[in-house]
Amino acid sequence: MKRILSCLLSLILLLISFSGVKAAELLDVKPIIAGGAVSVEVSADVSMTYTYYKVPGQARAVVDIADADPEKVEPLIVVNKGAVSSISVDKAQIAGMVVSRLVFNLVAESDV
Repeated sequence: MKRILSCLLSLILLLISFSGVKAAELLDVKPIIAGGAVSVEVSADVSMTYTYYKVPGQARAVVDIADADPEKVEPLIVVNKGAVSSISVDKAQIAGMVVSRLVFNLVAESDV
C-alpha cells in the first residue's frame, strides 16, 4: 500500500511540474535599416538555436529557429530596402519539431 501511494504521489508531482512548462515563442522580427544596409533583429523568450540556408537558384534565404512558435509575429514583413524585399514568417515541422521559419525574399540572388 505504501508503495502504491508513493508511486501515485510521484506521478502527481511529475504532472504538476510538466503543467507549468510552456512552449517557447518567437516574439518579434524587426528589420533595422541603416543607410543602404538592412539587418534583422529576431527576439524570442528563450535562447535560440537556428539553421540557415540559401535556396539554390532562387533569391531566398531561410532561417529555421528550433522549438519556437511564431504565432505572435506578423506573417509578412515588407522591407523593400537593400537586398531584402520581404520576410515571410511561418510555422513548420521538421522531424516532429515545431520551428519558426523565416524566409528572406531577396531582390537578387546574392550573398546574405
